[in-house]
Amino acid sequence: MKRSIEGSRVRQTILWMCLVLLVSVSGSAQTTTRVHVVRSGETLYRIGKQYGVTVADLYRLNPSARQGIRVGERLVLPAGVSTAASSDEEFYAIKKGDTLYSIARRAGTTVRELMALNTFLKSPDDIAVGMIIKLPAYSATSPSSPDAKRVVPAAADSLNGIRLETVSGGASVYSLVKGTAWSEEDFYKYNPQVLERGLRAGESVFLPDGSIPNNLAARSVVATRPTTGSGTMDVVLALPFRLDRERRFADYYEGFLMSVLEAKRKGRDINLYVYSCDDVELPSTKVAISNLPDVDLIIGGVSISSIRQLSELARYKQAAYVIPFSSKDVASSLSGRIYQVNTPAALLYDQAAERFMQTYGSYHVLFVRPIAGEEESPFVLALRNRLRLAGTSYSECASSDFMSGEDVSRQSLGHLRVVVVPTSSSLSAARQVLSAIDSAQEELGDSSVVTAFGYPEWQTYASSLGRQMYRAEATFFTTFFIYPRDRAYQRFSADYMKWFGHGTGNTFPRYSALGYDTGSYFLGKNEASDTAYKGVQSLLDFGKSAPMKSGTRSNQGVFLVRYNKDNSVSRF
Repeated sequence: MKRSIEGSRVRQTILWMCLVLLVSVSGSAQTTTRVHVVRSGETLYRIGKQYGVTVADLYRLNPSARQGIRVGERLVLPAGVSTAASSDEEFYAIKKGDTLYSIARRAGTTVRELMALNTFLKSPDDIAVGMIIKLPAYSATSPSSPDAKRVVPAAADSLNGIRLETVSGGASVYSLVKGTAWSEEDFYKYNPQVLERGLRAGESVFLPDGSIPNNLAARSVVATRPTTGSGTMDVVLALPFRLDRERRFADYYEGFLMSVLEAKRKGRDINLYVYSCDDVELPSTKVAISNLPDVDLIIGGVSISSIRQLSELARYKQAAYVIPFSSKDVASSLSGRIYQVNTPAALLYDQAAERFMQTYGSYHVLFVRPIAGEEESPFVLALRNRLRLAGTSYSECASSDFMSGEDVSRQSLGHLRVVVVPTSSSLSAARQVLSAIDSAQEELGDSSVVTAFGYPEWQTYASSLGRQMYRAEATFFTTFFIYPRDRAYQRFSADYMKWFGHGTGNTFPRYSALGYDTGSYFLGKNEASDTAYKGVQSLLDFGKSAPMKSGTRSNQGVFLVRYNKDNSVSRF
C-alpha cells in the first residue's frame, strides 16, 4: 500500500512538472509568436522573404499551407522574426551531381518554390551543369538540417540587380542584349540553359537591370583571354562517331591526326580534344566543351542542328568554327568567325565562271541544252552573264542537234576553237557531248579544236567516260580532286597506310584527305588568311570570300582539272 501511494505521488510530481513546463513554453510563445494575414498576390516565398524566414519554417508552423494559402488566412511566424527583409537575391550555379531536390534541401526550401522562382524550369529534371538558378535570399544562412551542406550563391556580389524578362516570339540573344552593356557571351554566362537548348518563347531569362545606379550586373563581365605567349592552340574536333557505319568520320579523324603530327614537328604546340557528337550526344558534348579552360578552334558538326549549336558554342568560347562537310547554305544564317569548307555550289559558280573566262576567253562557247526531263545547271546562268559582259561569242543548240561527228562539225563551223558546255551536269549529258566530240576528231583534224567543259560530278564519271575525256581534253571545275599520280598525294597515302594500316578510301571527297587538308590549313595558319592552300585534295581559299555581315567566310577555292591526250591529268 505504501509503495502504491509513493508511486502515485511520483506520477503527480512528474505531471505537475510537465504542466509547469508547458505553461512556461506556451507563455513564451504568446509573448514572441507573430501572425501574418495573407494578402492578395502573396506567396509563401514572398512572405518568408519579408520576415527573413524559410518556406520550410512556415510549413512547420502552418502544416495546412502545404496545400496552398488563401487571402485572409492567418499564418503563424517563427519566434523573433523581424519585418526587415533582405532585398538581395541570390543565385546558384548547378554542379555535377546536383538535383533540384538536393539544392532545395540544402537551401532550406522546396522544389516547388524553386520552380516557382525559376519559371524557365518546366520540370525538376530540366537542369544542366552550369545553369544558374535563383535562390531565396535567406537560403544560404538557414539550412534545413544541421548537417545540410550550405548552398553557396554564384557570384552574388555581381548578380545583384539582375532582372527576369519573358522571351517574346521572334526574339534573339542579340535583340535581348541590344541596348545593354552585355555582350552575347555575357548573356550566356548568366543563362547557360539557353546555350544548352536554345532560346524559347515564353521562358524567363536573366538580364541586367539598367535602372539601378552603379549596377555591377549591368557591366560586361567577360574577361579577355590573357595572352600567354606560349603559342599553344586548343582545338576541338566534334564528329558523330557513334553513327559512323561507313568509317567516313574515322577516316577524317585519322587524316586530321596526321596534320596535327606535322604541325607538332614544325614546332606548333597543339592540345586536341575529340568528342563524339551526334544530335543525341550533343548536350553532354557541349557541356564538356564549355568546361574547357580555353578553346581556339572547333571543327565539326554534320546536321543543321549540330552546326547551329556548335557555332553558338564557338562564339561563346571566342573560338573560330569550321564546318567541314555540309554544303547546305546554313553558314549565312550564323554569326561569328565561321569557315565553311564545302561551299554551297551556288556560291562557287561566279568564281568558276571567272576561271572559265581566264582559260577559254578566246574560244567560241557552245551550250548544249539538256534532254527532256533534265534541269539546267545554275552555273550556266552565271557563265552566260560573264560571256555577255566580256563580249565573248557563244551559241546554243538542242541536244538532238549534237549527236554525231557531223553535228559537231556543223555546230563548230567558222570557229577555230570551240568549247562545248552541256547545260546539265548529268552523266547522260556528259556521255552525249563527249561521245559526239570523240567521233568528230578525225573529221576536225588539226585545223580546229573542239573540247568540253563540265562539272564537279565529272570526276565520278571517269571510270566509264575516261577514254573520251582524255581524247577531248575535257576540263571541269571542282573544289576537291585527287590525282593518284600526284607526288604529294602519294606521300600522304603511303604515310596514311603506314600509320593506320588501310587505304585512304574511295569516296568523293575522300574524308581522310579532307581531314588532312583542313587540319594542315587551319593548324598551320592558326586561322584562315588571304593565302590559298593547295592540299592533296582540296583548294582552300577564304581570301576571295568577303565575310558576310555575320562574319562567315566560305571557301571559294576552285580547281580546273584537265584530262590531257597523253593520259596525264593537270590540276590548276
